[in-house]
Amino acid sequence: FQDEDGSHIKGLIINFLHTFWPELLHGDFIESFVTPLLKARYKGECLSFYSMDEYKKWKERTENAEKYTVKYYKGLGTSTSKEAREYFSNIEKYLVRFRYEDESDKERIDMVFDRGRADDRKIWINEMLQKESSDNQFRNETSYKDFIDNEFFRYSLLDLRRSIPSVVDGLKPSQRKVLHTLLRRSSNKEIKVNQLAAAVALNEAYHHGEGTLVTTIVRLAQDFLGANNVCLLEPLGQFGTRHEGGDDAASARYIYTKLSPITRQIFPAADDDLLDYLQEENQLIEPDWYCPIIPMVLVNGAEGIATGWSTLVLGHNIREVIDNVRRLIDGDDIKKMTPSFSDFSGKIEELDTNRYAISGSYKIVPSQRKNTPNLRIEIIELPVGEWTNRYKQNTLHTLQKKGLIRLV
Repeated sequence: FQDEDGSHIKGLIINFLHTFWPELLHGDFIESFVTPLLKARYKGECLSFYSMDEYKKWKERTENAEKYTVKYYKGLGTSTSKEAREYFSNIEKYLVRFRYEDESDKERIDMVFDRGRADDRKIWINEMLQKESSDNQFRNETSYKDFIDNEFFRYSLLDLRRSIPSVVDGLKPSQRKVLHTLLRRSSNKEIKVNQLAAAVALNEAYHHGEGTLVTTIVRLAQDFLGANNVCLLEPLGQFGTRHEGGDDAASARYIYTKLSPITRQIFPAADDDLLDYLQEENQLIEPDWYCPIIPMVLVNGAEGIATGWSTLVLGHNIREVIDNVRRLIDGDDIKKMTPSFSDFSGKIEELDTNRYAISGSYKIVPSQRKNTPNLRIEIIELPVGEWTNRYKQNTLHTLQKKGLIRLV
């Protein structure tokens, strides 16, 4: 991989060697084979770019950049046999040697991979953002510190954008791409999930596997307890159940979806022309963010773990969210909201600020036999996110093996 994900893999390999054989970092042991990430062609001219930032800077200063045909090279498999012969016939041109300069190299590696240094990663990212720009020029030699401050920093920013939903629309980029593809269709007819995934990959410049898009689409349409309070897509088929947390969804070849009727009410068509659409490889793709009429990040919640930061927002009742939006419009004080999940019959208790205890419920069933020492308990509800089969395997079956309970 030549993109930010490739930088992540390089970092993981460096950390692996640094952890088990740190002396290997002090010599000329580590080299990286780097090929262009993008190529722009026009009238026999072919320009190579080794990072997206390098390409964007060229595009800004080139008047006829729109005339170039741009190709994104996700990995070596994208290259033709002719290009491969070109790379390997002059391999020294494409090799990057890593050098160990001083303790700052070791410190940088520790900082980005030590689980206990999330706060240091926050400081590092904020400090790097204050700089005008990172170094995007291709060089045949780099220190470990420079690699982390440039390549790995770009991956960290992408990780944040990809993993932490926007507070504006509550969506991650992959979810936004799916929504944009469906909103721009001329009709809202049913479409197979695997076909929709292919359409998103084609029209939204998605450079990762379509399998990931299938998962994203399925998750947007799941309506069992613990999934979405309000589904933006309709689940037309078996999209998974609470038994397996949605992992028991049918194959993408067999299930269909389309926009839910409420989706266009939440994301009005009148706003489409006002949004700031992104551009990649000379094509307009999804907007930077949508602007729903209510904060969907509160309705369906949000969860994500990225470099330095993580987030967990619990879902809320859509009617309570709407009522508070109206209070804000009228200039009134909003009312405190407690997390809520559709059809949940358990208990949600606030422990302190932003901390809640979510518990299920049970009842004791009277025994039909008198003087029996056994107690019969019927589990009525499980905590949100505790899937039925997992609870059976990890809790009930374990207790059964120990002879503490008997399942009926």
